[in-house]
Amino acid sequence: MSVGKKDPRSMHMIENICKAYVELLSEKEGAPFFMKDLFEKANIHKSTFYRHFKNVEAVQDAIEEDVLSKLKNIIRQSDLSDNLHGRRRLLELLNSEIKRDIDYYTKLAGINQRMSFLIKIKNEICAELIETADKNNLLTPFQAKVYYTYTVAGRISVYREWIQGGCRESVDEILKALEIISSSGINGLANFDTGTPNGVDNKIG
Repeated sequence: MSVGKKDPRSMHMIENICKAYVELLSEKEGAPFFMKDLFEKANIHKSTFYRHFKNVEAVQDAIEEDVLSKLKNIIRQSDLSDNLHGRRRLLELLNSEIKRDIDYYTKLAGINQRMSFLIKIKNEICAELIETADKNNLLTPFQAKVYYTYTVAGRISVYREWIQGGCRESVDEILKALEIISSSGINGLANFDTGTPNGVDNKIG
């Protein structure tokens, strides 16, 4: 993960604390923990934590802000005025970001029920995509709302089910299947071989 524009040492420490927070929640399956547990996980002193964060809620806010900032930046890098190329570019950038730090994102999504994190991502990203579509006169506001709510919510649900099912498929299989669905629909997916004995008949979750 990356956070804001701070000096390198502060950025490194903030990233360290945020990752320790996610790992701790993942290990405890969302159960409450003591602050000293977080200090130990991050290998920091109490004073170091409070130099960067007011409280543990501020850590959660930093994580959400960082992920949402990355996803919004990806949308802005994708030229959605060119519908086919822009959509492909958007998927490529999203897939690349997820694969870059898959362990972190897997743990983060795995604790989303406590954080209501994926719901916030869906709402924020849908709003960004709808605004972009409106600026480029791609769809009417109603069409954009229906289309992006459907596609974003569906994609997030697949990630969630994949993680809750123990990540049996590889991340490449999941991302490729999602890409095919987006470009070719169910007909394309029917011809997609995951490399597993039963192909796409294997359930997620």
